[in-house]
Amino acid sequence: MNADSSRVVLTCSGAEKPQGNRVKRKVPQLNSFDVLPPDAVPPESAQPEIIHALALAMLSLTRAMIDRGHWDGLRLGLSNTEIRAMGRIAEADGVSAGQLGETLALTTGSVTALIDRLVADGMVERQRNPTDRRAVRLVLTEKGTTGMRTLYTDFQLVIADATAHLPHTEIERLSELLRELAPKIRPSA
Repeated sequence: MNADSSRVVLTCSGAEKPQGNRVKRKVPQLNSFDVLPPDAVPPESAQPEIIHALALAMLSLTRAMIDRGHWDGLRLGLSNTEIRAMGRIAEADGVSAGQLGETLALTTGSVTALIDRLVADGMVERQRNPTDRRAVRLVLTEKGTTGMRTLYTDFQLVIADATAHLPHTEIERLSELLRELAPKIRPSA
């Protein structure tokens, strides 16, 4: 597998075959949290036990981050999905409803209801595109920007506390690894 084909789709049936820049690999049905068999892991990958330990650690980190987002969101009166939506809007400096729905994997009806809630809460506003009156762009309001800034500042403080015992070089390397892994883990169309 070359560097460009590092995305993998795991299935419980079917033969191994390329899908664009991804590889479809047959994986046997496993019980929850079982270690993958050696033939299910790409040859250039780490041993299945190491992959298993990393997957469990990443699941634990993901749950902790979701829990953290839940409690942080409660302070602002927002759900996890609303926080994720506002984060996407802030990252892109404005998005269309379709783009937001796609990045959050929401149906048209769900994204419309989500946007309506955020607009009603004063966190997001709809802006008309000056060159295409049919197009609407979602942007954070001042209240939304302040809320996201507060959440991000608090999150940085949590990370600073959680990593205070680590040498700076390890924190830098962890940051590099996470930035490298994120696009390979994120689902693609």
